[in-house]
Amino acid sequence: MNNKDLLDLLNSEFSKLTKDFDLTDWRVCRSGTYWESDNKSNPIYKIEHKLNCIRYYLNNDEPL
Repeated sequence: MNNKDLLDLLNSEFSKLTKDFDLTDWRVCRSGTYWESDNKSNPIYKIEHKLNCIRYYLNNDEPL
């Protein structure tokens, strides 16, 4: 799998996991370590980090 395909797959997962998020979900989910990956240049690392934060939020109802 090339990087573009992987990135497409990760973005698709991101969309599926957040499709029902409301403003409160976004506000709470992004209050933890969500933004730490924005300093990195690797787009795959960025989306994987954000997905980990989203999964944690969905499983624990609190930010990572």
